[in-house]
Amino acid sequence: MSYPIPTNREELLNLCRQPADSETLATAIVGIIQLARIQGQSLADLQAEILTEDPLLEPRQRQWLSDLLLSTWQQLEATPPQHSDDSF
Repeated sequence: MSYPIPTNREELLNLCRQPADSETLATAIVGIIQLARIQGQSLADLQAEILTEDPLLEPRQRQWLSDLLLSTWQQLEATPPQHSDDSF
């Protein structure tokens, strides 16, 4: 199943209610990055949130997630936006 990229907090929360698999997680990460950009957050801001001490994730897991955000953020910057067929 293909999930649309979340464009707001409610859609992101709805996505989190889906069974966790690699596609759902990838979609959520892209959605989080896009929402952060819309809110004017930088990559450093987002990474600082991820690296903040939290009982949910161990430090190594937070660092892995921070690195994943960096990689995804850079890939999104390098990828031209995709247009729907309606825009032509």
